[in-house]
Amino acid sequence: MPQPPVCNDGDVKKDGMCVPAEQCQPPNAVRHDACVPPNEACRPGKILKDGTCIPAEDCKVPNTVVNGVCTPPHNPECQPPNTVVNGVCTPPVDNRGCAPSQVLQNGVCVTPAPNTNVAGQAAAPAAGSTPLTTAEPGEAAPAAGVAGTLAASASARLRTQARCGTRTFRVTINGRKIRRITLSVAGRRVRTITMPAGRTSITVSVPVRRFGARRQSVQARVTFRNGATARTLTASATRCAQAAVSPQFTG
Repeated sequence: MPQPPVCNDGDVKKDGMCVPAEQCQPPNAVRHDACVPPNEACRPGKILKDGTCIPAEDCKVPNTVVNGVCTPPHNPECQPPNTVVNGVCTPPVDNRGCAPSQVLQNGVCVTPAPNTNVAGQAAAPAAGSTPLTTAEPGEAAPAAGVAGTLAASASARLRTQARCGTRTFRVTINGRKIRRITLSVAGRRVRTITMPAGRTSITVSVPVRRFGARRQSVQARVTFRNGATARTLTASATRCAQAAVSPQFTG
């Protein structure tokens, strides 16, 4: 009968030969300088788990003992967030196994759709519908000679004087959140006004165009402090008729 080989330091016996110790791969284990199968690596009553001999009773379900090794269940079809419980692929319960931003729906971790509504604000109107606009308390609907608009708590109205003007018109702009007003008469820019913060009304004079139609268009381009869309308001004013000059004769 051949004698077992005598191995150098760093080598172990395997299949009757000396091999480097690193070639003794799991589930095999080195015992008494020999690479032995797992069922021979530990003393009776013990098994291998993670390269260490443990009592066989410490191999708890769902693990099982296979050839002297405590082996976890192998189920390649059971993918996260599912887990193997007692040998059964089980979906997560109460969002356990899901990412913090996900929720469990029908056994699957999903990311919920974002809620675009802001607390305290009404939802946006459906496509194709016309949103309702209500006037501020105490504000009347725009009438002749008055133009107005409301947008996201910002409002603006333009009013011109009722009687004709000879050299100037009085123009009144009132509303909320107004930052700047640019006034034009008959398409010609005449002045720009910056509304003081907190002020809701301002009256200014704009020059009358001496030529052209007596009824003249007055426009106000209004920008707002709260980022609401800028608005162009239009009203009209009338230039007074020029008095006829009687000829004077001397003689």
